[in-house]
Amino acid sequence: MKKLILRFSSILILLVSSSSFSSEWVVTANVDAVESTYIPNRVSFAVSPGAGNCKSWMNWNGQGSTDQDRKENTKAALNLLTTALISGKKVRLEGINQNCVVQYLHLLRQ
Repeated sequence: MKKLILRFSSILILLVSSSSFSSEWVVTANVDAVESTYIPNRVSFAVSPGAGNCKSWMNWNGQGSTDQDRKENTKAALNLLTTALISGKKVRLEGINQNCVVQYLHLLRQ
């Protein structure tokens, strides 16, 4: 259990964005599908309900200062989204309407 908590803490730390734009929407949602086609640069995923102009599919673009950091960040997001999909746990997302980009991603207990 300690390893699981430590792993999720590490994932959340990796997913914190230092973005220069502000969120246009926030939503608590269920993950309905995860698409890994664009790994290692991006994870696309479907949620319900959607938010803003993004009615279902959203995108997580790898974040970080180096290419390796962005790849690791994308893997962490993929792990978090897959965990939410399999467990039925909800996620809280903050993002922008343009290209349905998610800036912040949180796995919720409930």
